[in-house]
Amino acid sequence: MLKEEVEPAARRIGQVAPEIVVFGCTSASALLGLEGEKNLVHRIESIVECRCVTVAGASIKQLKKKSMGSIMILTPYIPEVNLRLETTFKEAGLPISYIAGMGYDNDLKIGNTEPEEIIDFAKEHFPRAQADCLFLSCTTLRSTEAAPQLEKELGVPVITSNTATIAGVEEMISKNLPGCRVFGETEA
Repeated sequence: MLKEEVEPAARRIGQVAPEIVVFGCTSASALLGLEGEKNLVHRIESIVECRCVTVAGASIKQLKKKSMGSIMILTPYIPEVNLRLETTFKEAGLPISYIAGMGYDNDLKIGNTEPEEIIDFAKEHFPRAQADCLFLSCTTLRSTEAAPQLEKELGVPVITSNTATIAGVEEMISKNLPGCRVFGETEA
């Protein structure tokens, strides 16, 4: 599906002359591995004629910046997807100590997962992880709503696919689009 859908979608997006494009699926880009993700970015950038951020790439970058030890990954995914995500993150040099998934295989179920369910799932698995950082994967999962409470209760940094992607876009804006303000910035 990814192969067939990316190019037509990129052509449609390219019609509005964007300055940055986000490939917004953690698992899809992670399933490709690092080399496949690099090729995906190149394909998208060549079609839309602007920079592209992938969620997996932005997440890896943020985890490298913020993590000071082992990383626990929690996902809504099924075991096969978790294995590919873990493999890609380890290939990128991240010290993954633990990964667990909720076993969901459709976006509607993932999107309807309440933040309280995410918090409960994290608290159930965290004691097994011996981790210094928690990564909550999936842009559809409402993990950004759960992250502040988890940071407070678990006492470790919590990074989500969405917060990592926002940080990646902000970084790209500040480096590549001089004069553009990043999210939350006000004019002086």
